[in-house]
Amino acid sequence: MPNETDIWWMWSNLSEDYKAVLCGDKDLPWPEVRVCLEREYAQLPKDQPDEDVYKHYHDVLMTYIPPILLILGTFGNVLSFIILTRRPMRRVSTYLYLAVLSVMDTLVLQVGLLRLWIGTLTGVEIKNLASWVCKSVTALGYTVSDYSVWLILAVTVERYIAVNHPLKAHSMCNTRKATRVIVCVGTVIFAVNFHFFFTVGLQQSKDRSHHVSKGNNTTEIPMVCEANAGFEELMQYWQWVDAFLYSFLPFLILIVLNGRIIYKVMKAKASRDRMSGTGSTRSRSMVVHYCGETKVLSSPREAKVQSSSQEGSTRLTVMLLTISFAFLITTLPVNVLMILSNYWNSQMDGMSPEEKKHVVSRGLLLQTVTQLLMYTNHAMNFYLYCAAGQKFRQELCRLIRKRPRPGLSISAAATHRNTIHTRGIKNGLTLKSLTPEGPSAVTDESRSLKCKYSPIQRHL
Repeated sequence: MPNETDIWWMWSNLSEDYKAVLCGDKDLPWPEVRVCLEREYAQLPKDQPDEDVYKHYHDVLMTYIPPILLILGTFGNVLSFIILTRRPMRRVSTYLYLAVLSVMDTLVLQVGLLRLWIGTLTGVEIKNLASWVCKSVTALGYTVSDYSVWLILAVTVERYIAVNHPLKAHSMCNTRKATRVIVCVGTVIFAVNFHFFFTVGLQQSKDRSHHVSKGNNTTEIPMVCEANAGFEELMQYWQWVDAFLYSFLPFLILIVLNGRIIYKVMKAKASRDRMSGTGSTRSRSMVVHYCGETKVLSSPREAKVQSSSQEGSTRLTVMLLTISFAFLITTLPVNVLMILSNYWNSQMDGMSPEEKKHVVSRGLLLQTVTQLLMYTNHAMNFYLYCAAGQKFRQELCRLIRKRPRPGLSISAAATHRNTIHTRGIKNGLTLKSLTPEGPSAVTDESRSLKCKYSPIQRHL
């Protein structure tokens, strides 16, 4: 209720005509004016309770944000899969991980976010339609979401090996090993979540707000997807197991690995900067470690090839770091909310019903925000690839323009190789003639020749 000063200010700012309409007379004495305005103020609609405001924001977010994420995320993930499975990209094991990741992200959006959006619009929870739907959707939802996270972890581990243990990268970071890792990780994740096929099912709802009263003093109790009898306690603990597998453990591992990768990249950059300033001769050369020896690449072509390879590796590292940190940022609120919700639940025993309702409404809104952030992580990777991946942008442009990848075709390369071989025979140049003592003699010059060209052949 406003005080007397506020009432006087409101009355003095009203027009003469409105005063007459509001109180019947524009020249009323002050006590009657006060009574009139207090009566009109009491009839004004009061502010909504906090819990109604929280629910309103929850409904607005769940109505308008999911379709945006579904459209942009599905489009981006499908286009990512098309680009990452093109021939130039299939040769790199990292892109194989990301191709499978795009499929898992699409399934997360369709199984998780689309289901929540339909439930918000229609009030129908798809999992409550049938027992097999409850089991299948629950198991599939947990599996694809966990699988998506651990694919990010797998590609980060591969990049850690490539940056910190480059001598092992050729044997450990290839498409064959990546395929095995993808299959093994998927099998383990599915085995971990397989229990949902027998631990959950349709049960009578214990929430009285869901009960529907009918005539003849009867009440209809709806069936909801919950833990089966005997597994209630297991499912209460499982939410912490799932949080550990989906958020806590990957979060810690990614922090450690990304820290090591950044440290190694910065250290290598500082080393190159020091080498470039040690002298004019060294500044025009490039030192590499290969075949167990230290080589100085004085040839401009050799230096250009080595520099291009290092730049490509650095760009790929930056793109993967961007993906990892995007995951960390979008899943950090989920971890924080898990801890806060556990604290709030422990404090609700001594609260009044109104306070409990306020805490539950606020928790629902926070849960909605963190869930939407989590689903954003599964919808944004394509746009991160475009922003941080130069090779990905190049393949996207070639796909849009339908231009062939520059370079010799297979037939042209074969013709070029046969021409060189024929010219070599005509000129009498053979491997035996290159060494004065025959094939068994290997000089320092031939060893350096082998070391020089083997990296180029490997990239081809």
